[in-house]
Amino acid sequence: MTTDQYRSVLLTGIADIDLGTFRVTDELPWTSSSTPLYLKNLRVFYVDQPQAVQAQIITTLSGAPSICNSTTTILVWVTRDAKQKPNNWDTIVAQVQQLKLSTAISGVITRECDVTTEFVDDAITTQFEFRFTELI
Repeated sequence: MTTDQYRSVLLTGIADIDLGTFRVTDELPWTSSSTPLYLKNLRVFYVDQPQAVQAQIITTLSGAPSICNSTTTILVWVTRDAKQKPNNWDTIVAQVQQLKLSTAISGVITRECDVTTEFVDDAITTQFEFRFTELI
């Protein structure tokens, strides 16, 4: 899979979840007036561009190509009001996190998703860090 295909799978997967009053956008979470869009637009899921890093795991002596891991990381953010937790919030978080298991993502040897939460003023930002590793 290409790195852009990972992003497309996540965008489609989030859109397929019953988000209630939340929504997903295909816009990138770039900053506007030095503030990331996900902090300005509450209840909107933003999916960043994939970042790929390669790490050599086996070096061959014969000059043949080495075996490498390629890990693609994609960050997803959503910010909501800290004063009121939506009734379906835990379900939404669990379903987004489970997108790492999507059958539309193939050829990977590991699928990971870490979820972190940060309080900013009177809002809570939840970040999902998806990592997909494949052998190349």
